[in-house]
This record gives sequence, structure tokens and C-alpha cells, in this order.
Amino acid sequence: LYGKRNVDGHMRWMQTGMAETDSGGEFRFLEVEAPASFVVCSASSPDDGRDVTHGYAAECFPGGTDFESAVSAPLAVLPGQQAELEVALARQRFYRVSIAAANLRQGQGASIEIHGQTGPETASGAERMVQPGVEADLPDGNYYAVARSFGQTSAYGRVDFKVTDGPITGVTVSVLPMRPLMVEIHKELTATNGDAGQNAYGSGAENGGNPGVNLTLIPADNLFENVTGGDLHRSQGSGDDDLYEMENVTPGRYWVRADAFQAYVSSITSGATDLAQEPLTIGPGGTGAPIEITLRNDTGTIDCTVDSAASGNDAAASGDGEVKDLFVYAIPQFSSAARIPQAFERPDGTFEFHAVAPGLYSVVAFDGRHEVDTEDTDELARIRAQGKTVAVEAGSTSQVEVNAMASGDGGTSQ
Repeated sequence: LYGKRNVDGHMRWMQTGMAETDSGGEFRFLEVEAPASFVVCSASSPDDGRDVTHGYAAECFPGGTDFESAVSAPLAVLPGQQAELEVALARQRFYRVSIAAANLRQGQGASIEIHGQTGPETASGAERMVQPGVEADLPDGNYYAVARSFGQTSAYGRVDFKVTDGPITGVTVSVLPMRPLMVEIHKELTATNGDAGQNAYGSGAENGGNPGVNLTLIPADNLFENVTGGDLHRSQGSGDDDLYEMENVTPGRYWVRADAFQAYVSSITSGATDLAQEPLTIGPGGTGAPIEITLRNDTGTIDCTVDSAASGNDAAASGDGEVKDLFVYAIPQFSSAARIPQAFERPDGTFEFHAVAPGLYSVVAFDGRHEVDTEDTDELARIRAQGKTVAVEAGSTSQVEVNAMASGDGGTSQ
């Protein structure tokens, strides 16, 4: 079972459960989150035995097709609802596929995984340590195989292939050593107040190698692949206090989420690419332009008052005695690689956005958790239209009053 989730402003499909059919072919996922959207995927199931000729191909539902088709019209589950789904599988012919890993050093092993081109399932059933290859039984379809080797130097390779009415031999994954992703961090720290001063953000040498920012890489083309990141550390053997690196970043395109500590990212680029607006591209062997980040600490503050009665969130107004938690967000009206700021509630019931970057924001409040998809421009426009615009200046505090909306207003909530 895969559920639609918001990961740092980008919608992803995350595995949320597993089940097996009983003797009558039925399966159940109990107490799933709601409201939410789901897709059910069956695993590839070749017949047992050495001479496999038939089995059931991996499919995703609703639709009974591939993953991309299923997620275009997922199964919506509401609170208290018992959703039902009928899954029809047809037996298919399976064919033997042989895959080898090339460029391995003497005695070096690799883990090979086989995936469907448009689905999260591992077509081979499990990864295997190999030297130099594996065999798998697959139905007709489009696949890719990845090989990984870890050790003193990590290596990675990928190859795409297609099965059509017959066995395949000679599929080769070329494994290349992976270079670390280089990150250069420039700290333009001018504010000297107690929260965001020079003492909190000295150079890497003065601050024990602390980069002052955490990076998360979110796959841009693969909606079910795991996010990666963190572990940003000083580049070994380098005398540059501003130079850091991240290991084991596989080739692909990634949205970069940058979270600074009591500062903000004023710019983040890779070559000519503005990573606040476009994905980062990592080529074979980890090739690509270094990430360059500029951190500033001339931040401002937003004080926010929320009129919860406007959404019926007042106990007296609603008549049921229930008061929901309020979630207040400041959505930037400028490109940003950071998470959307969320306010902290004070004891007096007001809200504060602390240490935010200067610029224009749309402040919005919901009577429940609301996940904002930063890639959905239509949703952002709807939410911004219902909020209040506020300008934040460095070193100052801005005041704003907003009405709380129901969590389903303006976009998709989880």
C-alpha cells in the first residue's frame, strides 16, 4: 500500500503497509490514515521452481496497470470509510533475464536490483550480492537494473532494458566509482543580535566544521524513491573552510531542500541552475557542478493573530466544545529552497514566525494540518489568495491578522 505524502513541500508516494491474500484471495489494510489517497501494488510473482514459465506480473490499482496510471486516479479514503478495491490478476509468460555487472575490481561484490520502469516494486523480488551477475524471471515490460557497491569507494551503475516475448542475455550494468557531491558555503553574517550573530556561525574551522545548513535531496523524477541527504561534512584534505561534501549521491535529478540554522539561504545554485526553482542534476559517477550556498542572518519576525471563529473553530460558535489545533504558515512569494515557515503558538494564543528571510509572504491559517505542494502552482495561488500579504524587513517585526480556514480549503490536505 502506497500513500500520498508531503515531503518538504513535494508530494511523494510512500509505502504505508503490506498484506498477503488469505485463502479466499482477500487482503486488508487496517486503520489507514484518512483523508488520504492510496495506490495498491502487487508484487511480481513467478511460479516456484527452477523452470519458471508463468506467473503474475506486478500491477498497480486502481486501474490494474502501471504505477503512473494508477496514481493519476488513486483510491481516496475518507475518515470512517471502509474502501473496497477489486484486483484482477492474469497469468503471464515469464522469461529468464541475465544481468552482469561490469568494471568491478577483483573480489568486489555488488548488489543488483531490478525495478519496473514506472513502479515502486522490485521486479526481481530481492536484491542479491553478486559476482559478477544475477538471473531473474520477468514478464514482458520495461525495466531497469541498478548495481551498487559499497566500501572505501562506493560505486553505482544503471541500465534500462525491455523484455519482449523471449529471454534476454547480455544485459550489462557498468559500475562507476561515485564522486562526492561538493558543496561550497559562503556565510555573509552581518546581524549581531543574540539569536543570529557571528558567534553562532563562524567559519567551518571556528565552528568545528559545522556547515550551518542541512541539505535534503528529493528525487524529482521518481515519485517513490527514498529521499537522501544530511551528513554534510568538511572535504577531506582541503584547506578551504567553506568546502563541504556529501557522499553516495546517485545519478539523477533532485529537488534540493536547504534548512539553515537560525539563518536563511539567500541563494543556492549549481553552475547556472537556480536550485530554488529547478532540480539539481547529478551525472554518471557523481559528476555535476558543485552546489554554492550563501547564508545570511539579517532576519525578521512576523507576529500573527488568528481569528479562529471565522472557520467555526471557536467552541462557543461551533457548539460541540471541540477546538482544533491551528496551523499557521508563511508562504514565500519568492523562490525558496527552504521549508515553508510554520509559526509557533505563544501562551497568549498569538503566533510568531521567528528568524525568517526578508521578503513578501502570504500568511495563512488552517484548523488542521495542511500539506502544501510547492510544485502545484494552482494550489499555491489558491492558498495565497485566501491569506494576508505581509512584508518582512531585516531586523524588524511585522504584524498581521488572518482568519482560519478549514484544512480542506485551498488545496489537498493529508
